[in-house]
Amino acid sequence: MIYPERLKENDIIGITAPSNGLLKDAKIIALEKAIANLNKYGFRVCESDNVRKSINGASSNAQHRAKSFMEYITNKDVKCIIAATGGDFLVEILEYINFEDILKNVKWVQGQSDITALLYILTTGMDIATVYSYNITGFGYKNLHESQINNIKVLKGDFVNQHSFDLFEDPNDKKIKETPSMDLSLKTCWKAIGDVRYVKFRGRIIGGCLDSLLDIVGTKYDYTRNFINKYKMESIIWYFDVSDLTNEDILRGLWQLKNAGWFQNTSGIMFGRLKNEVNYTGISLHEAISRAIKSKNIPILTDVDLGHTNPKITIINGAIANVEYSDGKGNINFYFTWLVWRD
Repeated sequence: MIYPERLKENDIIGITAPSNGLLKDAKIIALEKAIANLNKYGFRVCESDNVRKSINGASSNAQHRAKSFMEYITNKDVKCIIAATGGDFLVEILEYINFEDILKNVKWVQGQSDITALLYILTTGMDIATVYSYNITGFGYKNLHESQINNIKVLKGDFVNQHSFDLFEDPNDKKIKETPSMDLSLKTCWKAIGDVRYVKFRGRIIGGCLDSLLDIVGTKYDYTRNFINKYKMESIIWYFDVSDLTNEDILRGLWQLKNAGWFQNTSGIMFGRLKNEVNYTGISLHEAISRAIKSKNIPILTDVDLGHTNPKITIINGAIANVEYSDGKGNINFYFTWLVWRD
């Protein structure tokens, strides 16, 4: 696994919009605050010309989005790329991406949700570690939360013991409000499927937004089985974030991944906290997962601090991770060496 160089003071972070862009006033305000926060932590920030645009769910046409991303990849002064936001149409840019140039210009690429498709291919296909965490607007609070500070520390190469947080934001609170900090009001409680109070597993971690991963499976961009085979001496930890899928969609989606060979040599699976749990047949999330995976030997956690609800743990795709769960709480530690740059 190739790990990009750690960020240093005065490094440039490039913001680009490979999926949708930012158009609403609240999003622009968050962007400006995010840039100010990154400046406070010693980084310079630049943004591509499509970041503040959105037309029919995309920041620009597919060729332009790919070109903007690749310009930051090949720009030696830009040391890290963070996506502006997610969306629905990132897959459109894949055919215009020069993956050989990415391998020649390795740097941190970070995002979440629809950005999964790009991150997942870089890690499983190019063997480059990527970061699944906040898009740029996620840093748009006056006071950064511990999880956001942890994210910055990870990019700077600090080893961070990341853990479950005490509280999380109510995803159903749609009130428009200016808050200096995250509005944390609900108690966090990780859950384990089955009668399990304690579990621990270790492996090389990959995953992302399940909605987006289902766009990749079985296509020419699906390098999963090659990745699993390359690291066959190690187990694989899967994590899944869910955006808009119903429990029925989750069951069918996991069934598809399982029958595509994705869950071979799996040591554990984690599901992020759902924004809303939706079903139309009465099936619960735990039942949907259990029926699809059909294995009592794979520990499965749900309601983990990752994905579309805040706060979230920063995931390093491709790194070795230790996951430990006990009575509703958990922690995730990542292991790799900066000195060697590869493991």
